[in-house]
Amino acid sequence: MIGDLTRPEHPSRRLFALSVALVLCNFLAGLSFIPYPGIQNDEALFSSGIYDTGRTISQLSVCRHHIPMMLISYLGALKSWVYAPILAVWEPSVWSVRLPVLVIGAATVWLFWRLLYRVSGARAALAGSALLAFDTTYLLTTVFDWGPVALQHLLMVGGVLSLVRFHQGASSRSLALASLLFGLALWDKALFVWTLAAMAVAGLLLFSRAIRRKVNWRNITLAVVWFSIGAFPLLRYNVKTRGETMHLNIAWSADDLPAKAHVLCSSLDGSGLFDFIAFDDPAENPRQPRTAIERVSVALSETAGHPREGPLPYLLVAALLLLSLLWCTPARGPVLFAVITSALVFAQMAFTKGAGTSVHHTALMWPWPHFLIGVAFAEASHRLKRSGAFLLAAVLALACGSSLLVSNEYLSQLIRNGGARSWTDASGPLHETLKRTPAKLVYIVDWGIFDTQRLLSKGRLPLRWGADPLLQETPEDSDWRNVREMIGDPEHIVVGYTQAYDVFPNVRERLRAMSEQEGYRREILHTVRDSNGRAVYEVFRFRQ
Repeated sequence: MIGDLTRPEHPSRRLFALSVALVLCNFLAGLSFIPYPGIQNDEALFSSGIYDTGRTISQLSVCRHHIPMMLISYLGALKSWVYAPILAVWEPSVWSVRLPVLVIGAATVWLFWRLLYRVSGARAALAGSALLAFDTTYLLTTVFDWGPVALQHLLMVGGVLSLVRFHQGASSRSLALASLLFGLALWDKALFVWTLAAMAVAGLLLFSRAIRRKVNWRNITLAVVWFSIGAFPLLRYNVKTRGETMHLNIAWSADDLPAKAHVLCSSLDGSGLFDFIAFDDPAENPRQPRTAIERVSVALSETAGHPREGPLPYLLVAALLLLSLLWCTPARGPVLFAVITSALVFAQMAFTKGAGTSVHHTALMWPWPHFLIGVAFAEASHRLKRSGAFLLAAVLALACGSSLLVSNEYLSQLIRNGGARSWTDASGPLHETLKRTPAKLVYIVDWGIFDTQRLLSKGRLPLRWGADPLLQETPEDSDWRNVREMIGDPEHIVVGYTQAYDVFPNVRERLRAMSEQEGYRREILHTVRDSNGRAVYEVFRFRQ
């Protein structure tokens, strides 16, 4: 990926200022989204490692303290560790949850700029990092980190940058840092193995000679030790469970390949999250813009004709076509590395059962498409001599402006229509309702509510998961016992969705039928609405 071992010249002040401007653009764009949708359940999943460690799948006991290590079989507790000190001094809210990952995303743009600068110079750095900073999918999957992907991107880009520095003559500490960051990324989310394997194959295919020069027992030992330190919680869990991460999550399937290809395309053009984060339909009560920023956003959306697709797929195709013209240039190695890595990451998710069907999976390929485009376009601009810089700047301005309009369309929809389904902003009012409703236990009977309410209450609400006995078409004796326990005490309250928001089909009807058979009737205590007036949640109890 890197032609020689010489370090690049220190960037000029002007170039440094441009890179900082890109980071700030990404940060400010994300800042505008923070207050609108409610906290989504998977966005709050890390809270189990802070407020309910007993529910985590793996803990380390030290002096009677349970330190969370793994939240579920493929998701580590790294994000819980990051947020524990933050939420100790800052009450859980959309701001305390989203601002830290937004900072992480902006830092990733900065590290990506540094990586491209070291690999291919100033033009590639500005081109690639500008495309990433304005990329709609990157922006939304970072600020609403339900994937989660923010730490994945930061650790991966930081690790590759450290490897490049090691190749360019830095001390073995850079190799140790890269190995540690890759290990942490694997602990954070075991799906990082897709990217790690893809990068390893690409590196061996393209740069085997350079790699062999660095291979010795000292470097191998250093890399293995620091990688193992970073991935220790995941390795420990799999040693104890005899590889449960692999056994529970790896199943190969060629089903849904066309659908997965469509998700990839919609992730690249930025359209993949419409009607997922925000409603397309404003319902009966569209919210009117109230602040200057909201009025500008809505007016810009209407003036631009409500754009829903950005230009990244076309730029990617153009970059691939340019490769044949750049074959004998220094850009060939970096471009091929990005092509192979991207292709192998997607191939792994495409043939893994249940993977690749959502934008938060395909976003794990980021930022390699932007790397590919940045390097290819920068090299092509150099070949065009005087006009090259102007043409590159024009293409970037159009591409970034188009992506910004697509991002603004999401913002405009959030302003007018509100957060969709599990992103509903009624989750905040629900928390306030539950705080002032006396209850011995609070049973949650549908998906998308539990983790958000645990986070907002800092684990203080007596929450219980009550959906399992309602999922069977033919309830067993144990299911009946659990339902009787839930409905049999008038001090127990139950929280579910209104019919329009149901996630688990038939849960509402089964609970009604089973409670009536036991001689109980449902008493609605509260109906909680979102900022557009939609009835989202029902809080109720049972009486005989």
